[in-house]
Order: sequence, then structure tokens, then C-alpha cells
Amino acid sequence: MPHHAVLRPSSTSTKLRVVFDASAKSSSGTSLNDLLMVGPPVQDSLFAILLRFRLCPYVLSSDLSKMYRQIRIDPDHSSFQRIFWREKPTDPLKVYGLSTVTYGTASAPFLATRTLVQLAEDEQKEFPIGAKLLKESFYVDDCLCGFETFPVLTKISSFRKLQRVFGFVLRFVDNCRRKDNRVVSDHLTIGELRRSLKALVRLAQHTSSIGSDFKRMERGDPCKQVQSLNPFIEDGVIRVGGRIQKSNLLTRPSIR
Repeated sequence: MPHHAVLRPSSTSTKLRVVFDASAKSSSGTSLNDLLMVGPPVQDSLFAILLRFRLCPYVLSSDLSKMYRQIRIDPDHSSFQRIFWREKPTDPLKVYGLSTVTYGTASAPFLATRTLVQLAEDEQKEFPIGAKLLKESFYVDDCLCGFETFPVLTKISSFRKLQRVFGFVLRFVDNCRRKDNRVVSDHLTIGELRRSLKALVRLAQHTSSIGSDFKRMERGDPCKQVQSLNPFIEDGVIRVGGRIQKSNLLTRPSIR
């Protein structure tokens, strides 16, 4: 299969994506896509997912990173996904068989989404909430879900756990720097959790596509990505304001 690179500098996860042309004709006059079945849709329509998403006071959005590359195909079928590859233009060509679902093949969307459905059926006893989300709230690899209560949302998110772990890491660093040899080993305080949250947000911003905006804002230059949100820097974190206050959104109780 012919393949080429697609550059997306603005992407935070996959800046370079390889696209395969399974519709290219072979010497027989047919392509791989001519011989593959597309498969029926197995997920709810995007319209239905968006409707459910807008009904709930607490919502969450996420996506599966590199979903196609995480799903293996039958080893006997990898020979139909052969590609040429070499590290340098002077190296001899090598032939590889792709072992995972490949973007560009006609059956890829069905294979990937059907795998999610099967995963939900296999694990619904162990993870009932997650299985329900896989079946009802995913459109290809994107998840849009909502809940009536906030505690249910925290059950499917690992962010609170990450915040606590990072808080203990910061405390460990503080203990190592203490000159009085006093070691703090109690539960995390509210101040430590807030410090951990701020550090995680700062890390996420500096390593994302808006990381370059810090230098622009420090120089007083406009930031095209977030300029409409009236951004400002506070404690090393880019904050925004003004847009939500001027919107027509219904007010909801704040989460503390």
C-alpha cells in the first residue's frame, strides 16, 4: 500500500500521522478497498450522543489515543497490508506487514468500533459504568458523556488520583529539602492538593500546543489561539475570563 505523512503541528498528541492509500490499484486492476467489506454502523448516531450530552449538568469529553494502532488484526491478514519501508533513501527497500487496524482501509472504522462494543460486552460485569459509556457515548474514538451527579463522574476519571499522587511527590521533594530533618507524613492538606492541581495545569499547558503562548504573552504579543478569551498569566498558569460571564448559559452550582 502506498503511504505518506500528514503533518499536524497543532495536534498535542500526534503531530505526524501516516496515511495509507488502500484504494490504490494493484497490477490486477483492483485495490484492497475494492475487496473489503465496509461493515454496518454499530454506534449511536452523533446526533443522539450530542442530545444526551446536553441534558446532563456534569459532562466529560475524551478520546482514545491512536485507537486504530491499539487494535490488532488476525495475523493471517497482515500480508494484505504490506508496505515498503527504509530509514534512508540510500537503504534497500524492506517489506513489512502491518499488524494493526490501518487508517485508510475501508473496513478500519467498523473493526475499531466493533472492538469497542465487544470490549464493553466482555467487561460489563467488572466495569458497568465504563461498558455503558463504550456502548452509548462513543462516536468512533471520541467520547461525550454526562451524569446527573458529580460523584459518578469522579468514578470514571483518574484525575483525582493523579492529583493526589502528584501531591505526595511534591511533598517528598519538600521533605528532602528540609534542613530540620522533620518529615511530614500525614494526609494531604487542602493547600497541598491545590498546589498539586496548579502544578499539573502548568505542566499540561507548557507541554501542549499553547506552550508557546507564554512567551508571546510575556512579550505583550497577542495569542491567536486564546485571544478571544481575554487570557492573562497568574502564578505561571494561563487563565482566561470574560467569555463565560457574558454568555447565555444557565448558572449551575460551582464545584468545590
